[in-house]
Amino acid sequence: MTVHRLILPIGTRIGVYEIKDALKTGSFDITYRAWNHHFKDWVVVLEYFPTDLVMRDSDGLNVKPKSLIDASDFEYGLKAFVDQAERLIQIESPNIDAVENFLSFNGTAYLIMSDVGGVPLSNLDWSSVSFTTSEFRKMLVAMLQTLQKLHENNIIHGGIQPATILLSKKGDLLLTDFCGARLALASHGRKSAYVLADGYAPVEQYEDIGKTDVTSDFYSLAATFYYCMTQQKPIAAQDRVECLSNGEADPLAMFSISSENSSDSGIEKVINRMLLLNQGERPQTVDEILSVLKREGVDSDQAVDSEPKQKVSTNNILWIFVLFVVAILTTIELMSLRSNPDVAQFSTDLSALKPNAEQSMVDLDEDEMGDVVDDESVQQIVSVDHLSSESLQSDSKRMSEKHSVNWYLDAAQIAINELRLVTPPSDNAYEYLQEVLVVEPENDTALLGLQKMVDLYIQFIDKARFDGQINTAWVYLLRAESILPDSPELKHVRMELLNLDE
Repeated sequence: MTVHRLILPIGTRIGVYEIKDALKTGSFDITYRAWNHHFKDWVVVLEYFPTDLVMRDSDGLNVKPKSLIDASDFEYGLKAFVDQAERLIQIESPNIDAVENFLSFNGTAYLIMSDVGGVPLSNLDWSSVSFTTSEFRKMLVAMLQTLQKLHENNIIHGGIQPATILLSKKGDLLLTDFCGARLALASHGRKSAYVLADGYAPVEQYEDIGKTDVTSDFYSLAATFYYCMTQQKPIAAQDRVECLSNGEADPLAMFSISSENSSDSGIEKVINRMLLLNQGERPQTVDEILSVLKREGVDSDQAVDSEPKQKVSTNNILWIFVLFVVAILTTIELMSLRSNPDVAQFSTDLSALKPNAEQSMVDLDEDEMGDVVDDESVQQIVSVDHLSSESLQSDSKRMSEKHSVNWYLDAAQIAINELRLVTPPSDNAYEYLQEVLVVEPENDTALLGLQKMVDLYIQFIDKARFDGQINTAWVYLLRAESILPDSPELKHVRMELLNLDE
């Protein structure tokens, strides 16, 4: 049966929803874009349509089983599909593709979801956009907390992979394409209804799909982050088993992040534990994983409360002496900065920006510097890792009111000139400006500095649009919005990008 005979005709009404386009046709369901005539908004409609079991009737609308045996299996899967929908509609999470409604029509069922847009992680242009370890850490915690809500409601996703996680235009990760009904059919004897994703499916799903549980989701999530962080597809679980049976080392046992924060191995150890082949050796709950993150020193305010601070010991006397020496050296550096006539006040003239070899910034093409930084330089710009006010207040670099405000402003200017906008940690323009704003929230120069950083991102967005890299432009917009969320210029840019997507 050809694809055009499977899909509903354009203009078909499912209640108040009018089918406008078919977005994806799979072996188990069909995804449409539809118009909600009641709320005057776009939605996504998912139709339960296992192609091995059913066909479209002669009217082009109704779904009918191919045989009596197929009818029994179809009804079994349909019940699981509706049951999952009823559970999903009760869950509120910014990281779940929200189910607004589900309807029974044409002999089958339809899930109605918000049309949030976004890019699957599998389609993200990783060569143009790089994420920091801190960003991956926050993404992992967000997905773990989402799984926790699902598991508490007896929902196993069963098929997490890069294609099922979207990076939305609001900057959230969205978990989509839940496999509950597919798993039910497969465990009911219809294994052809469920196609495993090599590299992301755990070994138990190859051996017995009925063994799929919460630890299976942990494995698939870890494999997805392995792909995102290394940009390499993980080795299939079956191939790992074969290596071990041949006396060879597990090829995924030594996963290690290559990044500016590679010394922070907490997230690596967590992912390695989630990727263990034996279900019983993996973490058994989300809380267990978050506790591992805590023990490994992962800094995530979303995960768990921090440990109580230790009392000051006599050993800190030496540390105080070191700080005193640093303060003297800082004063000398301040005097040097004051005497430097080349330091301008937050200029964003890109012809004045120079890369810093010590920070591994790439060289810029002199022919391109007059307009916007080239693609390789743009790849060095990463998202803001916001510091909590508590951590800023307790920072050992707390400044004195007169000297250090100006010092941090000068340091921020130099960082902007050298394109150290938000990296490396503790030596970038954003953190320097935040230091100033903690002490002087209305400091005009610091606020202007943040605006200049946003101006740079807008130029990067313009160049990405000119080069046809719309996904990259969206990522830059999200990062700029994390600096100045209420910027009118960024709201205008967002509207322009939305119009391009229409």
